[in-house]
Amino acid sequence: MRWHHSAGLIFGIVTATWICSGLLSMDPWDWHPGTAPTREQRARVAGGSIAISDLTVEKLRKVMTAFAPDHPKEMEITRFRGRYYAVAKSGVVSFDEPQFGALDQLAPDLIVGAANIAMDGVPIEGVSWLDDYDAYYYDRDRNLSLPVLRVRYADPQQTWLYFDPKRGAIARKEERLTRLNRWLYHGFHSLDFPFLYYRRPLWDVVVIVLSAGGIVLSATTLTASWRRVRRSIASVKRS
Repeated sequence: MRWHHSAGLIFGIVTATWICSGLLSMDPWDWHPGTAPTREQRARVAGGSIAISDLTVEKLRKVMTAFAPDHPKEMEITRFRGRYYAVAKSGVVSFDEPQFGALDQLAPDLIVGAANIAMDGVPIEGVSWLDDYDAYYYDRDRNLSLPVLRVRYADPQQTWLYFDPKRGAIARKEERLTRLNRWLYHGFHSLDFPFLYYRRPLWDVVVIVLSAGGIVLSATTLTASWRRVRRSIASVKRS
């Protein structure tokens, strides 16, 4: 009981938050939306759907030539603000101007213009170019594209959109509830806090210590419970 009492005082709150945050992985009552952009947002930024008839063999040949000398083995055809682009690891090529070759990314004014039309009639509160990840658009392996344009809108959901100039698309959507879920679930359940997850092995040490404390708390709980059950059984047998 002394061990259980001490472990509860030290690790009880962490264990409780870990259990409660784990329940959020089941998305109870659909309490928060997803982080993918809506169909309407994608359609506004694209400026129309992709038509196969627009992608002639001649145009594709010119686009492939524009990637020279680094011909891609795989490329993605996207539509951005009504124009077609070919996206590969080596850059972006416009179907309308393939003679200019592959660009590292689309022009910043094109991306800002897309931000203005992505949310119909909703004013913009702030615009920031991010050369590094923030607390919501991030990747531990640093595989997510950078830079991105983060745009904050003044709608009731407090929407943030992240625009990727290397793909000509909305990379991520964040709302007030998704940002809250990021801290309640990913933060408290996986200890996914910026001051920890970029500092290995500090994150590993903290997780191991807290996990060991949770094991001690659980084991001492089972021990005390079993002793209580055993006394109850013995009392029933005597009666």
